[in-house]
Amino acid sequence: MRKKTAFSVLLAVLLWFYSAQAQEIQKKVLTIDDCVNIALKNSFPARSAQENYQSARWEYLGGWSNFLPSLSVSSGWFRNSQEILRFRLGQLVSSRDQYSFNLGLNQTIFNGGANFASYNLKKYGKSSAWDDLKLAEKSVALNVKQGCYDLLKAQMLYDVQKDAVEVSLEQLKMAKARYDLGAASLSDYLKAKVQLGNDSLTLITNENNVKLAEATLNSLLGLDVNTPLEINARLEYTKLDADVEQETRKALESHPQIDKARMGLNQSHSSLTLARSANYPSISFFGDYSWSDIKLPELKNFKRDWDPYDSWDIGIRISLSIFDGFLTTSQVRSAKAQVRLNKDNLEQNKRDLALAIKQANLSVKEGERKIQLTDDALKSAEEDLKLTQEKYNLGAASILDLLSANVSYKTAKNNQVQALYDYNLAVAQFEKATAR
Repeated sequence: MRKKTAFSVLLAVLLWFYSAQAQEIQKKVLTIDDCVNIALKNSFPARSAQENYQSARWEYLGGWSNFLPSLSVSSGWFRNSQEILRFRLGQLVSSRDQYSFNLGLNQTIFNGGANFASYNLKKYGKSSAWDDLKLAEKSVALNVKQGCYDLLKAQMLYDVQKDAVEVSLEQLKMAKARYDLGAASLSDYLKAKVQLGNDSLTLITNENNVKLAEATLNSLLGLDVNTPLEINARLEYTKLDADVEQETRKALESHPQIDKARMGLNQSHSSLTLARSANYPSISFFGDYSWSDIKLPELKNFKRDWDPYDSWDIGIRISLSIFDGFLTTSQVRSAKAQVRLNKDNLEQNKRDLALAIKQANLSVKEGERKIQLTDDALKSAEEDLKLTQEKYNLGAASILDLLSANVSYKTAKNNQVQALYDYNLAVAQFEKATAR
């Protein structure tokens, strides 16, 4: 009965391995850079930021309208309730119809700087939208890298657990053989069997974690969540070559987050200029040409029928607001407050960015120390497992000693995977913070 049970467990685990290997067929192989590029094309945050930038570009183009003349044309026809009498070409003519045509031109000469302020608002708005696009791309890149690292970590932990199950199988067979020979107790055999069951349960959880990480990464890439993926990369240690002080100074000057805050300050200055422009007179040049008659001109006598009824005028218009119910005063004071607020916001963004770089750098250093420690711990655990296995084979160690050594070895490998994951994620966060 015990032989049948052991054989059933062994068969179930082997079938599990084969089914897991079959699922790896026809997977889409991508590098991390490939994943980032796909996400930048497909993900909603990146596409939304791109569309916002395109919108800001067109608004910036519209900002030139403040300097260019406006030209309008209109034409109309209407019918009166009563006849209209008019001397037309020396004759008294009546008609209920009225036709008209008008062409108007207007050019602003001076409006207190409002045209320049409006143009600058659009210009800084476009720059701010560009910074938003760059920030969105950096965020998408970080999220995708983390998604790739999550999948790689899940796969590595799955492989560690699969190896643990294989070791537990070997230990179960060895315990069974020793029990059959009378060299081990039934308790040893049962302990090995329980360990195999526990490791198999953890393997199921780890396999589910791989599937979940794969689906999450697909979602980040804008792909179907069921798309099979394989990341052509490994979680490994590559030393970060960066001068933190130099990177910080560079980021505080040109990072999109800082540039966006700087554009916000520039926009508030332009808004203040725009509000103050209401205190100055507005000067503009205008010209109008109009025609009106009770009949449409004939084509063969167009000049004769048109000229007597057209008119034109040109001039310069000056206007000045004397009292607007304190509207201008309130807008100026509000704009001044916004300038002060955006100055503080710029300084706060600089502090936040410096802190983010500091935190990321500390995380990188912490990751380096963890990798060194986990490497040393893994070597010790591996050596201890070998010694304990040899002692167990010679009968100098108990099954508990062997199982404990095996658990310590598996824990050390898991810790090494986690340390590599934490380090690579910290490097990605440092790159985002410094806009590398």
